[in-house]
Amino acid sequence: MTEVISLSYGQESNHVITHLYNTQESLIPYTPTSPLHHDLQVFLSRFKSTTSTYSPRALIYDLRNGLGALNKFEYHETIPTLDMPVVNQHRIPEKNEYQKKLDEGITDGSLLNTANTTHWTDYNKLIYNPKSLHTVKNFVEMDKGKGHHYNFHNLKFELYNVGQEEFKDNNDGDGDEDGLIENFRYFLEKADNLQGLQVFTNIDDAWGGFTSEMILELVDEYFNNNNKMNLWIYGLISEAKTIKDRVSRIKTLAELTKQSNMLIPFDMHNLQENSSLLSDKFNPESSWHKSSIPALFINSIWGLNNQFKNGVNMSHLQSDILQNNENRKIINQIKIVGEEQQDAQMMDVKLKDIDINNFDFSSLGSKKTTKSINLGLSKDDSPRNFVKNYISETKLDIQGENTNQYLNPYIENMVHVDTFPTDILSSTKFYTEFNIHDGLKEYLKPYQKLISG
Repeated sequence: MTEVISLSYGQESNHVITHLYNTQESLIPYTPTSPLHHDLQVFLSRFKSTTSTYSPRALIYDLRNGLGALNKFEYHETIPTLDMPVVNQHRIPEKNEYQKKLDEGITDGSLLNTANTTHWTDYNKLIYNPKSLHTVKNFVEMDKGKGHHYNFHNLKFELYNVGQEEFKDNNDGDGDEDGLIENFRYFLEKADNLQGLQVFTNIDDAWGGFTSEMILELVDEYFNNNNKMNLWIYGLISEAKTIKDRVSRIKTLAELTKQSNMLIPFDMHNLQENSSLLSDKFNPESSWHKSSIPALFINSIWGLNNQFKNGVNMSHLQSDILQNNENRKIINQIKIVGEEQQDAQMMDVKLKDIDINNFDFSSLGSKKTTKSINLGLSKDDSPRNFVKNYISETKLDIQGENTNQYLNPYIENMVHVDTFPTDILSSTKFYTEFNIHDGLKEYLKPYQKLISG
């Protein structure tokens, strides 16, 4: 067994990882006859509680009030009555209907909608170990925006240096404890053979600085003895409106690239414009909807990491992709590619209405034009690909030098989870593609001018 510890920072990243862990929950065999195709303990750990035997092998970080209606202790030990709140002040007082039904053992995804599904905890299905859940001291979540300081509302949680300072303030442990990184030790000690760390964070707010500082601390504390350790970072990029925002983005990208073995950034800005696979039901204002798209892509990789047959661990995948060139560690083209079946009208053609001698029967059941979602920093294809990678249910008819193809028969399992907003996709048949090509230079040119200007 080779475990993966996940670290997730901020509300948007926590939405992404919630989709991923809900999919892992769907793999749990609740009856003795249920087939088991994945090693569940790669991403989940055994944890005794009143209602669950598995919990995410993860540490989750959010702003104050970011846990929504979740009391992180409610499914565990009894908390003594205190004269002070156990969790964040002004916590949302009531769970939504989905969570109420879930507490009764009923799963009904039809109860979820964009109005009642605002926090990641509104549709989270697994019970977290309390050691997994953390909120920062000084910054409070906002309904819209990036959060503000608890005492100084004009100080927003939006720039790299703000996140750096918040981590340092939160990591000052009392006594023998070592602040935020102490609970990481707990999860590390429960891993028999650590496959690696997978980190989820925002690039365009203060979580970038917070994440960077914590990774430096973790590597120095636990991985500074020249042990090979795989560290992947999935970064969400939204919109940099000001020069300060753009400088903060450059700083985050530079630091996270240095600290990681592989950086996989997702361009979440103007998602609809770059996504013909999305339906008109997609709501770009809904974090529940938006986060499901990068989660679809990441789930295709998670399936490789923990499936019993044709499994590919992080080390193997990383070696295939980077080809021993650590200077090319940013995946700059990411696609979810779907295909729709030809219209039923073609299948209903009557032989008596056509010239059998001249009709091309190979066109029956053929595919339409390919639709896709483009999440990469580089939107255009490049003739110069350093490496191309595909994950699909069955083998694709794709050839070429420096091309890796991986099989994941369960790549579409996420869309069948009751908490996934399936109607936002025009097709649920897809494969994923992720490449490293020289288009990254064009993306970085404006930032080079900004720094040198």
